[in-house]
Amino acid sequence: MTLDVTSEAAVDWFTGRLRWFSKEFGVDSFKFDAGEVSYLPRTMRTAVPLGNLNRYTQLYANMAATFGPMIEVWGDRFTSHLGSRHDATRRRSSGAC
Repeated sequence: MTLDVTSEAAVDWFTGRLRWFSKEFGVDSFKFDAGEVSYLPRTMRTAVPLGNLNRYTQLYANMAATFGPMIEVWGDRFTSHLGSRHDATRRRSSGAC
């Protein structure tokens, strides 16, 4: 399954499932990996056409960022304003929640 981050309904469904999982099982944070376009199937069609393929990574990282400062997200372009993996790891190891 590949998440279409251009579809508000798909993102709402996916984040809703993760929030339920977090609440149900006491999960503090998530690692979001494979947000680069190189992981997308060649035949994938998005709800909103991507004029620039890097837009997928940007939308993926923006979706992941809604889960707070402890997340870890791996992306390739236009995502540095969301913080880095190093920052997330440092916050976790300092005991801050």
